[in-house]
Amino acid sequence: MLFDPASVAVVGASAQPGKWGYWLAKGALAGRGRREVHLVNRRGGSLDGVPFRAGLAGLACEHVVVAVPLAHVRPVVAEGLAAGARHFTVVTSGGDPAEERALAREVISRGARLLGPNCMGLVDTGSELRLSWGEFPAGAVGLVSQSGNLALEIGRLLARAGQGFSRFVSLGNQRDIDAAEALEALVGHVPTRVLAAYVEDFRDGRRLARVLNAAHAAGKPVLLLTVGRSPAAAGAAASHTGALVSPYDTVAAVCRDSGALLLDSAGELVDTALCLLAAPSRRPTAQPVPRVAVVGDSGGQGALAADAFAVRGAGVPELSAATARRVAEALPPGAGCHNPVDLAGAGEADLGSYARVAGTLLDSGEADAVVLTGYFGDYASAGPQRTAHECEVAGALADAAARAGRPLIVHTMARDTPALAVLRGRGTPVYERIEQAATALTGAVRLAAATPVAPPALPRPEPPVAGRP
Repeated sequence: MLFDPASVAVVGASAQPGKWGYWLAKGALAGRGRREVHLVNRRGGSLDGVPFRAGLAGLACEHVVVAVPLAHVRPVVAEGLAAGARHFTVVTSGGDPAEERALAREVISRGARLLGPNCMGLVDTGSELRLSWGEFPAGAVGLVSQSGNLALEIGRLLARAGQGFSRFVSLGNQRDIDAAEALEALVGHVPTRVLAAYVEDFRDGRRLARVLNAAHAAGKPVLLLTVGRSPAAAGAAASHTGALVSPYDTVAAVCRDSGALLLDSAGELVDTALCLLAAPSRRPTAQPVPRVAVVGDSGGQGALAADAFAVRGAGVPELSAATARRVAEALPPGAGCHNPVDLAGAGEADLGSYARVAGTLLDSGEADAVVLTGYFGDYASAGPQRTAHECEVAGALADAAARAGRPLIVHTMARDTPALAVLRGRGTPVYERIEQAATALTGAVRLAAATPVAPPALPRPEPPVAGRP
């Protein structure tokens, strides 16, 4: 199996931390409790007490990672094929396109598969397979990417929010395994709850559309990044992987028809993923115009939050008189009891007012989501004696969302405090900027409302005609 092989060999292993072969070997060794790991370097040496072998001859190895100079790639692959290897991950870059295609033909003709060349490897956190450079925290996002550094950026953003990867596949130049196939493998992968991809060249658009449709049908949202809206981006992609960039408008149309969401940046992808990874009972549901109730401990922040959601297509409706009265009962005189709700400092005197007001709005039936904006999560920073109480209120906020079965989204000026850890641990997405929260929620609602169109069937091949070559 590509993602859970019984044995792995890293060819080009190194004991020097500055080299790719070092990180690939270290990652492979981390999975020794689950599979055999062989390290190969014809010059000899060792890493963590594991001696380097001179070659692949005589090894029964299922997956070979190739990180050697370009001139040695073909001989190493030939040696691996002779030894019975079934998968090759080629990290080495710089090859001629014709040579890369010939390499792929050689691998495929022997019944094996090729990932790359010019890729950063792959990771499966569930099967302890780490054949890449960099940190890949475990989580529920499956990422397929033609850019290694972009994957690292996404990983760091996910880690800061307490999330990570189920799988990561670096496509490189896609001479065999391509984006559609890598995404298809994620559709039925139970630990993957959100599919994400950065792709420059989609190769087979119809196949991609069928995979995106299948993901939507399986309840696996797909978040996509691509390039091509400017000549500069298309040129950069061509020099990066040699890709013939797929027309952006075509990709956008495929996403629209297939129930996927096309986004603009790694940050938007992560923000939306966090919203989608909220507790299942609190995911946004399909609404023509989602109704948002905003609760702020600052009039300015509440007003800006209302605008941020409104300009992205959400409604910020006036509360009914009955709901406004219930909100007023939880607040001191002078607080703003309409939408957006202004706590007017009530939280400083009584942290519990956050949970009471949010709970009232979540239960009211007048909002599809409640957004908390401002200071909550930061009270213990100024007064450590309030840590336990703020964490208790964070739990009450999560309880209220769970009881109502509606999303609670938190925008806060704090970062990495105990109360925020409670919220994240209970499936409540937390954002540092209000525009992040607004983009994530409205994007998740668009996904929930998508109605995919089945892609056209491929034409049947014509039967051969006698006498025609």
